[in-house]
Amino acid sequence: MNIKANSRSIISEEETILQLLEAVQSGRIFINLSLQGKEQNYRTRLLKIGDNKDSLFFAPLEPAQGNMKIRACRDTAAVNISFVYKNQIYQGSITFLKVLAVNGNNLLQCTLPEQLQPTQKIRRREESRVIVLNKTDLIVTVMMKGRQKVSGVIEDLSTGGLSFSCPSLSSPFKGGDVVSISIGGDLLKGKPIIASGIIRRCVIMRQDQKTDKCADYYGLQFYNLSPATDIAIDRLVRSRFTK
Repeated sequence: MNIKANSRSIISEEETILQLLEAVQSGRIFINLSLQGKEQNYRTRLLKIGDNKDSLFFAPLEPAQGNMKIRACRDTAAVNISFVYKNQIYQGSITFLKVLAVNGNNLLQCTLPEQLQPTQKIRRREESRVIVLNKTDLIVTVMMKGRQKVSGVIEDLSTGGLSFSCPSLSSPFKGGDVVSISIGGDLLKGKPIIASGIIRRCVIMRQDQKTDKCADYYGLQFYNLSPATDIAIDRLVRSRFTK
């Protein structure tokens, strides 16, 4: 999707705003919410756009105290929204509406911004990637229709995807393969995360290099996640930063 904007223009057409927000949602881009006049930012993600295209649903905020502060601003456009898309910061204002309970999580429902202001260009990686040092911490089972399950270890993890290694396969995955995965391991204490993804990167050993101990490596992008799964992955990534 090509969203054209520069620092001297304001995006105010509803269709264009929706296109931009849909790109933010599908790209699993982090969003900052803050109260007008306050310096504290609360990090979250856009999980859903309302069926009538007139509201947004955000995951619970981090730090957690921000949830109550945002909820206290009902019926006033006192909530600032900002995010980075294609190295461009966008800012706008929204109004808190209500809380929606989904699988035990309280999503914040807010209005669409009437305008989005593109500000300065930046250069930075939006997703933080966690290296998994203890290979029993997180393991993954990868399933694809028409083939046997593949078990591997997670090498690194982010909110947008993961990399895993597994014993060399006689029939390797290919870029673009859509798979189902189950993330388990010591960290999850018997409560696996079920998700889907697309294979984006493959490092396959040449046939003359393959041994029983050789491993192939794959990069996977999360795809079509439910709000509950989205939140579970976010919490898992955050837990690795606080260790």
